[in-house]
Amino acid sequence: MVERQLVKLVVYILLERNGKILLGKRKNAFGEGNYSTPAGHIEKSESVLECAKRELLEETGINVDSFEFKCVKLLKDYKINGVTADPYVAFCVAAKNWDGEPKNLEPDKNEGWEWYSLDKLPEPMFPPVKMLVECINNSLPFID
Repeated sequence: MVERQLVKLVVYILLERNGKILLGKRKNAFGEGNYSTPAGHIEKSESVLECAKRELLEETGINVDSFEFKCVKLLKDYKINGVTADPYVAFCVAAKNWDGEPKNLEPDKNEGWEWYSLDKLPEPMFPPVKMLVECINNSLPFID
């Protein structure tokens, strides 16, 4: 019998302003010390865009009604600090027509939000976010 891969679902949300994207340094979670966009797991019966809206509001206080799909990728077989990641299908969306100032509403999970130019991103970048940047730079909706 063929063993099937079970994957988790996650959404990464791109918030852009003046040519920069919003990133925070992860803490108390897998990938601690890596920079990431706002993101979160898709809950049961939740759509990709419902998850993006919920997670962005929970993490930053920013309320967005519309998103633009950027890309999707199966993430597998990568390690951070010697720990192997679970396989994920990562969806990446960009928030459209938003305003306000992002707040760090989950200080137990994030050191704080800051704006970074796409050509001067901080290190280390969380591997799924590297994929997001590759997607943006190459206008690819699907990266395998």
